[in-house]
Amino acid sequence: MNFWVLSGDPRYLRRKLGRARVAMLFATRLRCMGTILRNILFTIPFWSGLAQKAHAAPSGRSLVELDSGGSPSNASLTPSFVDLSAIVSLLAADTVEEKIVAPGAPLWERMSSLWTLFGLVGAVRAYAKLALGLGRAEAAGVNLGGGGAYTTMRTKSSKSFRRVGGHENGWWQDDRDSLLQAIHEDAEHTRWQRPIVLVSGYARCPFAGRHASRQVGQAVMNCALTVVLATTPLATLRLMEHFMDQTQSRAVWTVTLVLCFVSAAIAGCVLPLVLVLYTTAPFCRLKDNLRRTFPSSIIHPNDTVMTATLKGPCVILWQDPRETPHLRPGDLAPNRRPGDLKRVRVLAALSSVGVLAYYILNYVTLSSASTVQSYVWLALEIVIMGARFVLWSSPPRVLGESQRHMTVLYVITGSLACALPSSGDDHSPGTTMTGPVVNAATALAGSLLDNIHGSTTLLHQPTLLLLAEAGAPADILRAQYVDVAALYHDRPTLKLIRLPWSFMEQLYTLEGLILGKNPWSYGGLYLAACLVDCRFVGLTTVFALNKPEVAARYLATVQKEDSAFSLGIKAAGITRELCLVDDLVNGRILGTAMPVAGEDYEKWHVQFRKNVAECREDAVSNGPEVVEVHTRHGAPASMGFKHVTRTENSMQDAFAFVQSAIDGEKSKDHRHCDGYCVIEAMVA
Repeated sequence: MNFWVLSGDPRYLRRKLGRARVAMLFATRLRCMGTILRNILFTIPFWSGLAQKAHAAPSGRSLVELDSGGSPSNASLTPSFVDLSAIVSLLAADTVEEKIVAPGAPLWERMSSLWTLFGLVGAVRAYAKLALGLGRAEAAGVNLGGGGAYTTMRTKSSKSFRRVGGHENGWWQDDRDSLLQAIHEDAEHTRWQRPIVLVSGYARCPFAGRHASRQVGQAVMNCALTVVLATTPLATLRLMEHFMDQTQSRAVWTVTLVLCFVSAAIAGCVLPLVLVLYTTAPFCRLKDNLRRTFPSSIIHPNDTVMTATLKGPCVILWQDPRETPHLRPGDLAPNRRPGDLKRVRVLAALSSVGVLAYYILNYVTLSSASTVQSYVWLALEIVIMGARFVLWSSPPRVLGESQRHMTVLYVITGSLACALPSSGDDHSPGTTMTGPVVNAATALAGSLLDNIHGSTTLLHQPTLLLLAEAGAPADILRAQYVDVAALYHDRPTLKLIRLPWSFMEQLYTLEGLILGKNPWSYGGLYLAACLVDCRFVGLTTVFALNKPEVAARYLATVQKEDSAFSLGIKAAGITRELCLVDDLVNGRILGTAMPVAGEDYEKWHVQFRKNVAECREDAVSNGPEVVEVHTRHGAPASMGFKHVTRTENSMQDAFAFVQSAIDGEKSKDHRHCDGYCVIEAMVA
């Protein structure tokens, strides 16, 4: 055929075939192109569905038949309906997750997170983090929200707590949105530069009498309400199906309803109860605390301490001294967290899997439901979700009124002992260090270094405790420097105890003073206390021999008959008198070395001692000598805010008042407590 015929040139066709035949040829060609285009579009499922809807011929079937699972209207409406409900579910997920993991959320709010399918993705996320490990989840880049409150492991927002009298024995706690965080914020706005907070304990109504019966009744009511509301939308589909005399897949519906019931029972009832029961206060009850006296027994060896920043408050938590002083997860009730217990994590894993399976199967069930059933289900879910948000915004008293909220009694002061004078004129050399203060300062220094990512290798609690046993003065920076070489020749039992800056800073804070600029920043030197026969005799300075070749040259000049070293021992530091020290924490003298050419540390020792003296001279008082006694309750904000403060003239008077409050807790009548337990000594 001619090329012009194949190409369809209009001029050639009109000349050879005529106008009528040209029109017929173009009409045929357009029909062929339409057929090809329609076949291409029908190969794509989405466009195929739209084409079927546009070209479907009307039939004479009834309304019931049109609403059946295989009807064209249901096929077109179901996908858009599933997309809509999934979007609503994702929008509510963040709120559900926050309610589940929030430390201060009431029990009924945690349970209500499972009332409706909308938001279950948040429950899956929360329990999956708990099951996989909260620390590992956060390290992988997952935001914990408030989940850090359920583990004693280190997380980004957690703080390091240390046991007084222990070495390298601590735990971590996330205090966001907790009662301890509220206490910490109160201390930051006090009159002291570095306030010291003594948390004496908490008061809470016992689980007995009307408090117990009402709490159990409300827990049972919330559990029943959770299971009923979670299963109502699915059960309604079955009722409608029976009424409309339709046949659906009973197996899928039954499995979905069983999963809904199980997930609502475990994830909505059991796990919230477990999170509340295992997340206890990190300090003991008031009535469990034994008598403490001022100033000798302010701190017991089992107490825990925390300081987060260089200028932040020092928090000291009183513990029951009768408890075993172990702080591993599960050993002590105040430090046990559900995120550290394997049985809780296994339960959380099962809940996560069950909720996710129910979430998926629910949409499989809806895909075989009629349009009317699907939108009835959607309406029920939206009504339940709306009611849930209304209850969260305006909590009813009937759902959580009888929960036993605690009230904390704590003291804020500027020193734990008799405060040292800031000037040298009022110096009292008779005041010596006490063991409790030394132990507390060591633990606070360790907590601070942990929180600022510092090293704690130089904080050796048994070694620092020797200072108190040796009778070192409380104001040790004003002690005299001694001639180490002369002491060593007279008493070979001489020991040098290193005084780390972190320890000294906390020690003087507990004694009521804020030291000046850190003199230990003068690199290479440190201050040491000299002990002869376990008796404090004075101070010295030591230069750390970090270069092995320099230490070897000094060690080679020591006369063997005058030294206490043997083969293989290395020198770690050298004093101003050229006495070599074998250890930088608890050192003994190896001998007196001879000067080495090119190595002169005399001027460095002089400058460092000058810096230490200026640091002590620049010390200022931590604050007024008065003491504040506070109570704060841990009820939700919806129940009102209560914070009571009392001022005492001295720490001794404050201790007497705290002891009277503790004695009153042992015989208090809790029938008058409403909402939270009242410490009667503060309102009398």
